[in-house]
Amino acid sequence: MEEPKSDVEEQWPAYYLRTCETPLSKPGVIKEADMYATIRSYSGGDLADVLAAREDEIKEVIGSIDGFRSYHAVRTADGTTTMSIFDDQAGAEASTSAAAAWISENLPDASFGAPKVTTGEVAVSF
Repeated sequence: MEEPKSDVEEQWPAYYLRTCETPLSKPGVIKEADMYATIRSYSGGDLADVLAAREDEIKEVIGSIDGFRSYHAVRTADGTTTMSIFDDQAGAEASTSAAAAWISENLPDASFGAPKVTTGEVAVSF
C-alpha cells in the first residue's frame, strides 16, 4: 500500500524533490536536489575588475560546464572571491580547472597567486 503524500509532495513535482538522509536532516525529510559550491579566494590584484570587464568570456568558460547553476565574483578587502554553484561535485571541481586554465591563458602576468579553493555540498540555500 502506497504511503500518503506530504503537503510538499502534493505541491511540487517529484523531479524537484528527493528523499535523503544527511547529518543535517532527519531520515525521510524532503529537501531540494543537492548543489555543490566551489569558492576560490584570490589575494591581491584587480581580478574582480578583470572578471567584470570580461564577463562574457567567464560566462562561456564556467557557464558551459555541465550542471552549472550560478557564478558570483565578490570584491573583498584582500582581493577577489569567486563562487561557482553546480548540480554535482564534478561540475564544481571542473570549474576550478577551467578557471585556472582561463587565468593562465589570459592573465599570464597576474599579480595574484594561486587561489585558496574550497569545494563542498551546499547545506542551506534560499
